[in-house]
Amino acid sequence: MSNLENLTQKIIDDAKSSAEGIIKEAEKKKEGLVSSRLEEAERLAEEILERANNEAEAIRYGIVSNAKLKARDKKISAKRNTMERTFQLAKSSFTNMNEKDYLNFLKSNIGNLKLKGTENLIVSENMRDSVKNAGFALQISDTETVDSGFMIKDKNTILNYTFDSIVDYLRDELESSIVHSLFKE
Repeated sequence: MSNLENLTQKIIDDAKSSAEGIIKEAEKKKEGLVSSRLEEAERLAEEILERANNEAEAIRYGIVSNAKLKARDKKISAKRNTMERTFQLAKSSFTNMNEKDYLNFLKSNIGNLKLKGTENLIVSENMRDSVKNAGFALQISDTETVDSGFMIKDKNTILNYTFDSIVDYLRDELESSIVHSLFKE
């Protein structure tokens, strides 16, 4: 029986040796697989982190750009409001012109016009008596008035010299120089 026992022992030893080899090979494959999966996980984590950083930078850039646009819009709005107030003050100062300046304004502007003499001069109600006493060759309207400045009316023609219309007419021409004066940048 000793041969049988030796043979059995040899088969068992070979089986153990073979099992140990298989186990070692399985361990190597396991370590390689784990290492490979860890490398892949680290690479994916880096990609995700890079994407997150890029998205965060894009969001930050958008927020900063939006804030700059809002600030610029508020600045432009403030400038427009200042311009509008400037023109309103100009209109107001013309409207509150004293009698002497008003009569000089009328004389200088009417003197430059070629009139037939049949026209009606329309002035503000508070200046009507002063204009009548100034001796203008035109008939002064007793029924129509303007808030400021004057108008000359004929059958088919109206010449509008109201201060509102003069300021509005000159506004485009004056805006750039006013912007330059008020907002030197």
